[in-house]
Amino acid sequence: MAVFSGYNNYLVFTLAIIGSTSGSLVNWWIGKYFLFLHKTEFFKKRQKEIAKAQEKWRKYLVWILLFSWMDVIGNPFAAMAGFFKTDVKKFLLLVLLGKFFYYYLLIFCDIDLKTIYAN
Repeated sequence: MAVFSGYNNYLVFTLAIIGSTSGSLVNWWIGKYFLFLHKTEFFKKRQKEIAKAQEKWRKYLVWILLFSWMDVIGNPFAAMAGFFKTDVKKFLLLVLLGKFFYYYLLIFCDIDLKTIYAN
C-alpha cells in the first residue's frame, strides 16, 4: 500500500505494526502454551539442557527479538520467546521496537519501494 500512492502512509505504518506485532504475539502464545511438548520423553530427558538454554535466552538471546521482523526466521524467534517463558511486556517492547524501525525505514525513508516491489 505504501508503494502505490493514494494511501495515508501514517495509517499504513500503524496498521503494519499492529498486524505484524499481533502475528508475533500469536507465535509467542503458541510457544508458551503448547506445553504438551514438555511432557514428551524427549523433553523429560533434557530438562537440564532446557534450563541452561532458557538462562542463555534470558541473558543474551532475548535481544534477537529486535529482528522478529525478518522473513522466515522472525516467527521462530517469537515462538522461542514463548517457549522460554519470556515476559510478555518485554517481548512486546522488543518486537514493537524492531518492527517500528523496520516499517519506518520502508515507508518514511526515501527508499524507492516501487523499483523494489513493483517488478
